[in-house]
Amino acid sequence: MIAAPTPHLRMTQVERNGVVCLRPEGELDHATMEELRERLDMLERLRKTVRLDLGGLTFLGTSGLGVLLDANARAREHGVRLTFYHGRPEVERMLKLSGVDRLLSFEP
Repeated sequence: MIAAPTPHLRMTQVERNGVVCLRPEGELDHATMEELRERLDMLERLRKTVRLDLGGLTFLGTSGLGVLLDANARAREHGVRLTFYHGRPEVERMLKLSGVDRLLSFEP
């Protein structure tokens, strides 16, 4: 039996003037959510201002929504700034249908 490849979420991270722009690429779901959660946790511990660019996501599952909401809540709790850039239409649809779009701070 051949094992299925482990899903991977590719992430690009660039820091300018103390602001980290993090762009996950691929599917954000139960299989890949820990990669993003761990990266956001690390940036929070470093007290970094983060802009999370959702434009590279091709799918956003409910587990991924949970990661975004948790990161947003922790950032507010610890006084760290976390903002979001809009994603592809299919990702935006999931954000709107779930109501999560009203809970996150999006850059124009």
